[in-house]
Parts: sequence; structure tokens; C-alpha cells
Amino acid sequence: MALYAVATALFVTTTNPGWFIFFRLLEGVAAACVTPAGQALVAELSTEDTRSRAYGWLTTAQFGGLVAGPVLAVPLYNLGGGQGKWAFYSIFLFGSVLSAATAGLLLFTLREPEHARRRRETKVAHPSYRRLLPRPVLAFLVVASTGHFAMGVFEVVWSLWLRHLGASMRYVGLTWVAFSVPMLLSFVGGYLADRYNRWVLMFSGYFISALAWITYGATTNLTLFMVVNVIEGFAVAWSYPAKAAFLVQVVPPRWLGSVQGLEQTFIQIAGLVGTLTAPLLYENYLSGYVISVAGAVSLMGLAFAAPVLFKEWERIKRVGAVRSEVFVSMQDDD
Repeated sequence: MALYAVATALFVTTTNPGWFIFFRLLEGVAAACVTPAGQALVAELSTEDTRSRAYGWLTTAQFGGLVAGPVLAVPLYNLGGGQGKWAFYSIFLFGSVLSAATAGLLLFTLREPEHARRRRETKVAHPSYRRLLPRPVLAFLVVASTGHFAMGVFEVVWSLWLRHLGASMRYVGLTWVAFSVPMLLSFVGGYLADRYNRWVLMFSGYFISALAWITYGATTNLTLFMVVNVIEGFAVAWSYPAKAAFLVQVVPPRWLGSVQGLEQTFIQIAGLVGTLTAPLLYENYLSGYVISVAGAVSLMGLAFAAPVLFKEWERIKRVGAVRSEVFVSMQDDD
């Protein structure tokens, strides 16, 4: 978080686009430090009975920031004079100060649980990454990759597609609000996932998201778009906390950070591929149908992963274990 604060503040030092790319790279490095560690720490700070709720509140906070950011941009821009570079600088300075304050808050209030510290201080050899990929974990990575490939396509093409259909910029903005606001209820999704079947909640939500992407490219009805945006937002709200807590059940605690880091790597690579291929396919071949193709890719990933993770969920319920049999043998070796 401290590095993110510094990287964001650097944007006010120049107007050179080349430096902007470098500063954005630093922000990405900072995010790569925060996300896997933060997710693993949430698992350590929660119990099996409350873990989905913890991830639900985390997801609510993340999307709350995404909703609040655009709302704050205009008053911050006006606070900086409403024109010129300082109008933009005010936004970067606010983000830097907020990140620095968060870093300070974490430093003075957050403590690693004693059981996590003892486990971390026990020196064992880190397994190869190949051994960190038993079939259930691979299934999670396939879901993450295909879903975020589709998300990468969607984020690049969505606004262009709507403008091509004659939608106003106001309408484009409202679609993002319609999608984001329901995700503020992720904390409710977390409560549901702590009480009910996490496999059902995860796959029903991801399935609806895939169908939503297919719909976005296959129709030109602007009213339908808005309705589907809202439905997809709710689907994300109940599926993301369930998925996060389910993954924790599959992985031994000692290697949870490593696996969550792998998942984030697969997510970012898939999103990058989606953002790079979407403009080419949109402009030269498929137009808005590229979003439908991305949704179909997500469905294929779900079709592969669903039976694998259903079997794993049934095994967990049957024997009460919280990790894959492959990982059990790995820990026995250690």
C-alpha cells in the first residue's frame, strides 16, 4: 500500500506519457503484493464458519471503492480548479493520500494471528508449482482464466459497442453503475455461502455472468442491457465470496498464499490476452459478437471445472477434510 501511494503521487511530477506507463507499472507491482497476501490473511483471520462472510465484506469494500471513485472524481476535479493539469493532479493526490493512510492504518492495527506465525516459522521446502496444481486447483484456475478473459474483452469493447448502437455517454456510465451497485451486497452473498452450498453459489453466479456476456453481444436492445447488468451484478455478489472460501477449503493453509498468487497471475494473463485480442476481433471480424464469443469461452471453462469441483465439494462434505487429497500426501512428504 505504501508503494501504491508513492506510485500514484508520482503522476503529479510530469505530463510525459512514457513516465505514466512506468508509474502505472509500479502501481501494478504494488497491487500484486497486496492482493494475494491480503486474501491469504483474510483466510487466516477468519474461521471456516465465517470465511465467506469475511470475503463477502472484502468484495463489498472493493466494489464500494469502484462505485465511489467515479462519484468523487468530479468534485475532486473541480477542487483542483476545474481545468488544467492541477484539476487532474488533485485526483492523483487524493488517491495517494488515501493509500498512504490505509498503509498506516494496516501497519498499526493489523496483526498476523499467532497460529499463522507459528506455521510460517516452521521451515519446510516449498513444493514445485507443478505440485501445487492438483486437479481441483487447476479447475479453479481454469474458471479464473476463462472468466477474466471474458471480462478483459468486455471492459475494452463494452463502451465502444454501446456508442456504436447510438447510446449516450450518460447511458454508458449508467450501465457501469447498474452493474456495480448490486455487488455492494457481496457481504450478503458471504452470509449465504457460510450457510449453504458454496459450489452451487459459485457456479450459478459464474454461469449467469457467462450468459450475460453472450447476451451483450447477441442483442442491440439497450433496455435489456441495463436489466442484464443488474442481474449480473447480483450474480457476482453471491458467487465471488463462495468461490474465495471454497478455494481456501481445497488448499492446505501453508501454501494458500502461493496458490492465491497463482490464481492472480492466471487472472491477469487472461485479462491481458482479452484486452489485446478484443480490439482486433471487434474492428475486423466480429463487432459486438466478440463479447458473446468471450462469454462462450467462459462457459467452456465452467463446463470443464464444474464436475471436478462438484466431486471435490462432495468429498469435503463427506470426510470433513479441508484440502485436496493430493495436498494431504504433499504435506505428509514434508
